Amino acid sequence: MTTLAPVPWEELSSSDQERVVLLLGSLAEFAAGFNISTSFTQFTSNPQDAPIRFLYHSLHQYLHGYYMDEAEVGILPVLRSLGLEDQAKEIEAVLASSMGSLTLKRFMAEYRNKLLAHPVYSPRIIVRKVYAPAKIESDEVVTFFEHALQELYWATIVLHGRLRSAYPEADKIDRERHDFPLDSELTILG
Repeated sequence: MTTLAPVPWEELSSSDQERVVLLLGSLAEFAAGFNISTSFTQFTSNPQDAPIRFLYHSLHQYLHGYYMDEAEVGILPVLRSLGLEDQAKEIEAVLASSMGSLTLKRFMAEYRNKLLAHPVYSPRIIVRKVYAPAKIESDEVVTFFEHALQELYWATIVLHGRLRSAYPEADKIDRERHDFPLDSELTILG
């Protein structure tokens, strides 16, 4: 990845400063989810256990929001407004990686749309729309998309760290924004 040389914080518009704060908050959630997912997989003998699938499907939803939508929404336009065109292009290259005619971006979008966001619960539709275009039954294709997805996970994690380092002001604002007095009293089970 190229050297991070963003527009300095004080030179950003107030709108761009707000975008960076919100982006860092979201990337912090993604990074935490990724860490939980990878830690949890160490304690199970079956990587297809429901909790692991849930965690990775959650990460998939974040990636969809970051990269799969229209060109004017998500992370890439924010990176460009911050002067980080090289990082945006690197992520776009990962999304454009392909096996045959199916790119990672299209594979992820179809997977998310047919299995997660708007489930059809029809094996025929899932096979036809998600797996068939990539000849997914091939171990080579599965390995290819698993590798490309891992590359996208790590590019997103690295981006979080780099933006935190480049914009400590935004990181501080985000941390203070989520420092609620009741946090210590709240529990998952109530």
